[in-house]
Amino acid sequence: MIPNHVFPLVGPFFLGILLLASPAFSDENSSECIQKLMRVRQAVMNEFCRQPDVEIRQQLFSKLKEIGRRLDLAIQAQQQKTDSAKHPSVSNSEEAGSSETYEGTDNQDKPDPKEVLKKVRKKIIEYFRDDFMPSDEFRSAFGPQKWSQIGAEVEADARKFGAGEDSEVYEEDNSLTYTGRIWDLYTEVTVSRSGEVQNIYFEID
Repeated sequence: MIPNHVFPLVGPFFLGILLLASPAFSDENSSECIQKLMRVRQAVMNEFCRQPDVEIRQQLFSKLKEIGRRLDLAIQAQQQKTDSAKHPSVSNSEEAGSSETYEGTDNQDKPDPKEVLKKVRKKIIEYFRDDFMPSDEFRSAFGPQKWSQIGAEVEADARKFGAGEDSEVYEEDNSLTYTGRIWDLYTEVTVSRSGEVQNIYFEID
C-alpha cells in the first residue's frame, strides 16, 4: 500500500491506476478481497478529500460507489461460504429423508423481521455517530458537526427507517438490502439472511 504522503508526487499517473483499481474475488479469496477493497476504498477516500479538481472528485466519488458495490458482493460471498460451513449438505442417502428436517431448521433459524429492523436502526445510529461523522468524507462535505446538534434528527430518521415512504427492501439470495433516507442522505443497509448487519452506506450527493 502506497503511503498517503506519496499521492502528490505520483500525480495523474497514480490517479489513473487508482481509478482502475478493482480487485477481483471468488469464493476462495473473498476474505482477502474484502481487505484489499477496504484498503483501496481508504486510498480513494483520502485522495477525494484532498483533491481540489471538481471533475476528478466526481470520478473518485463514482469509484467509491463502485468499490462499495464490489465490497457488498465480496461480503455476501464470504457470508455464503460461512453459512455453507455451518450447514454442510447432506449425503445422497440421507437427502430424501432429511428434507423436511432442514426445512424446519431453516424456519427456526429465520430471524424475526421486527428484531432485524430494530437491530438495523440501532446500527445506523451507531455507525453514523461513531464512524461516518468523524470521517474525512463527511467533514469535507458538511464541515465539522456535533452529535448534540444533529443527533436527534438522525435518531428520528432511524426510528422510521424501513417503514417510511422512502423505504424499500431488496431481496438477494443471501441478503436483504434496506433503503431509505437518514439525515436526508440516501442510505443502504445490507443484512445477511441470518439477520446480521453486513454493510451501511450513506450517499453524499
